[in-house]
Amino acid sequence: MNDSEDQEPATEQAAPASSTPRHAPADAAPENPAGAPRETAEEPAAQPALEEVEEALANAFADVRTQSADSALVTPDRWETEQIAPAGMDPAAFAQLVFDVIDANAAQAADEQDETAEASAEAEANAAAAFGGSVESGTAETLANAIPEKRATDANAQTEANADADGEGEEAPSLHDQVLAVLAAGAFALPTADIAVLEGTKNRYLYSTDFMTDSFAHWTYLALEDDKVATFVDIVREESRVYPRPMVYRALLNDPFRMTEDQVLDCWKTVQESEKFPDIASCSASNGDAYFYSSDYLSEAQAKALAEYYSVERWMNP
Repeated sequence: MNDSEDQEPATEQAAPASSTPRHAPADAAPENPAGAPRETAEEPAAQPALEEVEEALANAFADVRTQSADSALVTPDRWETEQIAPAGMDPAAFAQLVFDVIDANAAQAADEQDETAEASAEAEANAAAAFGGSVESGTAETLANAIPEKRATDANAQTEANADADGEGEEAPSLHDQVLAVLAAGAFALPTADIAVLEGTKNRYLYSTDFMTDSFAHWTYLALEDDKVATFVDIVREESRVYPRPMVYRALLNDPFRMTEDQVLDCWKTVQESEKFPDIASCSASNGDAYFYSSDYLSEAQAKALAEYYSVERWMNP
């Protein structure tokens, strides 16, 4: 439509002013009627309080212990699916904080061990001085000099760290750093000495050594990583090294591996065809049970004798 067609005839009375746009239907609603809320972007969830994060961390470690008692490892995605991570905190950031707390506690425990060793060394040095150098010549003097030097070094390092912190400006520390700071200051305790971490190619796994043995955790880890050949080789070697005994094929049919007989045989075929596992060998008992062993820890004669004992002889002589 051109301009001339859009204009009203000059002889007609001008239409009264209206807030409704020209050429819009008379009953069209105003674009933003008075009092109507405008659409806005969704506001991000509020950052959790420090106390909420502390509680979530305590719950995460408690859950690791509960799952270990049920023979299960924990992976970081569980903290989101089970809503253990606090609302308003990125699940990945919470997971990183969990691992950083474990590392920080381990470092603090190591420092405490060093302090205990220093105190013992200082006591030894003082005793040597008091009793006229009754320890090896030069030991007391060396210890007496080394301890204050280390303390001075530690004090200088702390002073520099404080100076760097003061010079970083007024930006408030992150929630992550606040948690680690109050933990280091002893304002709250999150014991994690029993929490162990296994680094896999697919994930990171946590368990409590108070409720799960390292061996079972390792077996469960192998099952979750789902590399059947690596699992087969690892368990065969462990059986030969630790007990020592050959591994009967049925061992991998049980929890936590749950392989089928065909899968076990496929693993053995892959091992035979590969040059990566020259120590893995097989033998059998007189009843036909197949066994596997590592020649690094068992000879062929030992493996055969033990296979016969476990499958046949021990049932004949209970």
